Amino acid sequence: MLVRKNAVKRCLARVRHWKVPSNWSRHQWLEEAAAQAELAATIERPTVGEPSASRLRSNALASRILNSVLKRYRQEWSFARHCGRCIVCEPAEPDDPDDGVAPMVPCLPCALAQLSEPDRRLIQMLYWEHRTEAQIAADFGISQQAISKRKRRIFLQLSSTLKTEHGPAHV
Repeated sequence: MLVRKNAVKRCLARVRHWKVPSNWSRHQWLEEAAAQAELAATIERPTVGEPSASRLRSNALASRILNSVLKRYRQEWSFARHCGRCIVCEPAEPDDPDDGVAPMVPCLPCALAQLSEPDRRLIQMLYWEHRTEAQIAADFGISQQAISKRKRRIFLQLSSTLKTEHGPAHV
């Protein structure tokens, strides 16, 4: 029982240093991670063996618990990316002064939504469809240099939008 508690405690000490997944408050995420760790520790079958193997079992258990929590963490970030949600971090809670979480992270999907439809389409073709500037220029019947200038203008617009929404320190 003590081995399990120590393994969960070691895992949660590492989880506290991870960036909080989007749409979770820090407090909620730490509760979720603790619940996931406890579940992984409970599912783990106790092994009977030599007392000298106790430390080895403890490390293996801690590793399995951490992997379980890490899997849940990755699922949350994958879900957030899939949904195109804005990635916003909440300010650090007053009882956690050494937490280095930034108050806000720029929201690229929100900035992209403010672009005109042709500009959004150009960015989509370049970065989601992996097409070259020359291919897009041929489709539109204009020069590759015109596409390049348009892309540069779009990036300046996105940069400006992100700076005004979230302040220059976070871009």
